[in-house]
Amino acid sequence: MTENAFTETEAPLTRLFDKVVASRSDAIALIYEDRRITFFELQLYVEWMSGYFQSINLRPGQRVALLLPNSPKFVIGFFGLLRAGGVAVPLDISRDEQELRLMLLRTKVSAIMTTPEYKPLLDKALANGSENGAPLPRLTIAIFEEDNIVTLIKGARERQVTGEPSKGTRPAGGEKNLPADGPPHWEAPSSFVDLPAVVHFKDLYEFYVRPHAELAREAEAMMAQTQLTANDRLVCLAPLCQPNCLSHCVVAAIAAGATLVLLEPDNWENIWQVLVDERVTILASSAALLMRVAENKTVTDTSLRWYLCTDTSLSPELGERLQQKMGFKIGQLTDTINTGIPSQL
Repeated sequence: MTENAFTETEAPLTRLFDKVVASRSDAIALIYEDRRITFFELQLYVEWMSGYFQSINLRPGQRVALLLPNSPKFVIGFFGLLRAGGVAVPLDISRDEQELRLMLLRTKVSAIMTTPEYKPLLDKALANGSENGAPLPRLTIAIFEEDNIVTLIKGARERQVTGEPSKGTRPAGGEKNLPADGPPHWEAPSSFVDLPAVVHFKDLYEFYVRPHAELAREAEAMMAQTQLTANDRLVCLAPLCQPNCLSHCVVAAIAAGATLVLLEPDNWENIWQVLVDERVTILASSAALLMRVAENKTVTDTSLRWYLCTDTSLSPELGERLQQKMGFKIGQLTDTINTGIPSQL
């Protein structure tokens, strides 16, 4: 575990990120399919992403929606946005266009980042974009492709950003062809401590704003309960956009200097092979996966630590069945939201 990762509990998550990179630069931070991204490489991508947000005149405190899958793009987009002083509004890619449109209206985002595969869904959400006569504002639409970010609609400025190599538009498609240099390190002002980090939806009609320190406390609670260390490899089988998963998986893995193995939540077919091939030691999942395991799978590797990272509670009956079948208890971390206090069965 990275020593004293949370000694400055009020510091922005970007400072925590930089502290871990300094001590774990050559270690693997992210695994996605056949890609391996070190902490140093991830930092380059985050700085590149921060440069992009600055190039579109993002102001501190402005909200940016992230319609991104469980991939390196989500981690890069999230930390790059925080470094630029923005506030992330993670959106669930499983939502339909009406729900997404309602979320965009309610959170009043100034920009949206997505990928080519989810651009059609976004187009549907933006079409006929009004609720009770309230039109959607003009938005910056950023398409995160493999080699660049394409800006399709600009509300704040007329200048468009192309894929040409320049400050703020640096390739970030993988670990290959990494730039030898990067944009100047942009130090977040101390006033960012008091700014929110993320906007999360409690349900379709209610959302809440969460500061940097709150996410750090939740990540620290998860690290303590699961004994997460830099030697661990963690898989999250739930959308990273969910409140618990963002702090318990993304922030906690980065803070501990652990490796985050990224996998799509509905990728049931090869999950067991991934656990073996990538030597996964911690699995964060939904209650649905746990119930499926209880019914259909016997797990004999008791070195694998499981915990629940969604808002669905784990019943005592299911917990007992899982314990009998798997030989160990399942940790449940849903109660740490807004409190930083871990709970166990």
